[in-house]
Amino acid sequence: MSGGATPGPAPPLAAEELPLFELFQDLREAGLSLGTRDYLELLRALRMGEGLDDTRALLRLCQLLWTGTREESRLLERLFDRTVEAAARRMRPAPEPAAVAPEPAPPPPASAAGSPAAPPPAAAPAVGAAPAAPAATEARPPPRGRALELALAMLRGAPGEVEPTALRRALPDEYLPVSPRQMRQAWRRLRRMERRGPRTEPDVDATLAQIARDGVFLGPALVARRTNVERLLLLVDRHGSMTPFQVLTRRLVETARRGGRLAHVGVWYFDNTPLELDAGLAVHREGAGGELVLLRDVLSAGPRAVTGALVVSDAGAARRAYSTERIEATGRFLGELRAQLRRVAWINPVPRHRWPGTSAQAVRAVIPMFEADRAGLDAALRVLRGRRPHPHGGP
Repeated sequence: MSGGATPGPAPPLAAEELPLFELFQDLREAGLSLGTRDYLELLRALRMGEGLDDTRALLRLCQLLWTGTREESRLLERLFDRTVEAAARRMRPAPEPAAVAPEPAPPPPASAAGSPAAPPPAAAPAVGAAPAAPAATEARPPPRGRALELALAMLRGAPGEVEPTALRRALPDEYLPVSPRQMRQAWRRLRRMERRGPRTEPDVDATLAQIARDGVFLGPALVARRTNVERLLLLVDRHGSMTPFQVLTRRLVETARRGGRLAHVGVWYFDNTPLELDAGLAVHREGAGGELVLLRDVLSAGPRAVTGALVVSDAGAARRAYSTERIEATGRFLGELRAQLRRVAWINPVPRHRWPGTSAQAVRAVIPMFEADRAGLDAALRVLRGRRPHPHGGP
C-alpha cells in the first residue's frame, strides 16, 4: 500500500472557469431562455464523452441541448466559432525567444606545410538514394485530438466539481421572478412611434400619387424613418431593505437600456424616498456617491421631456413596517412626479401578500403598484402606455 497521502477533492471551479460558460452567457444575453438545468445537461453529456469527436460534434451537442429554432442554431454557431477561436488563441504557446547566434569557432590548427587544414569533404549521397528530408517539425494533432484539446481547454477542470453555489454566483438571474428575456420583451412593447430625422425610406402611396399626377416616374417619394420616441425615467430605491433586490433592479436597468429600444432611459436613485432639500426633492446619479440633482430638473432635462416614470421600491413592505412619515414623504414625491407626468407606475419586488399592514398598502391606494413578476411588469408598462392594466396584474 502506498504511503502517499490521498489527494483531496478538486477545488470547485470559479465562475469564470465554468465549462463553456462564456458561450452560455452570450446566448442568454442574446435572448435564449436558458437556465441552470440546461447548463447541467451539457456538463453531464461532456462527462459521458459526448461532443468530443471534433469541434463540429461539440457544436452539434450545444445546438441539440440549447436551441430550438434555426435562428437560434445559427446564432449559437456564430458565438461558438468565436469561443473556439478564443480558446485556440489561449492554447497557442508563447513565441520562443530568438536563438542567439553561436560564437565563431576558432580556426583549425595549421598543417605541417603551414597552410590551414582543409575541412573534410561532406559525404556524398549514394547514387539513387533519396535526398535527405528536412528537419522534422512538430506534427499537428489529428482532427479528433485537436477538438479534444479545444474542448478540454474550455473545460479547464472536472465538470463534476462544479458546485451549485458557483452556478448561483454565475447565474443570479436564474432565480428572479421575471427573466431578462421577459424583461426585454416587456420593454419593447413600450413604444411611441414617430417619423423623425432625414427622409430615407420610400413612401409607396406618395410615389404612386406622384406618378399619377405627373405621368412619369421621377424617383421615389421619401419619408423619415419611424423611430421610438418614448423617454422613460427609472427611479430606483437602493440600500437598506432594497439591498436583497439589487440583482433584480440591476437587470431591470440593463434590459431597459440595452433591449428596450427606447429613445432614452434615465436612471436615478433614492433611499426610501427622495431627499428633501430646501430647494425641493433630490435624487442621486448612478454610481457610489453620485451627486444630488433636483427631481424637477431631472423631469425637464434634455431637448424633450420625459414621457413616463417607473418607480422601483418595496415601499416599506420588505420590513413589514407602517411608517406615517414615509407615507407622507412618498405622497410628496408622487405629487411632484404627477405634476409633470401623466403616466407613473410602481414596481414592488416584495410579493403582494406581504403588502397589507405596511406602508406599501397606503402607497398602493394612490398609485398603480404591481409585483416584480412578468404579469406585474407587463401591467406596469401598460399604465405607462396609457392603458388600463390587465386584471391579473392590476392594483
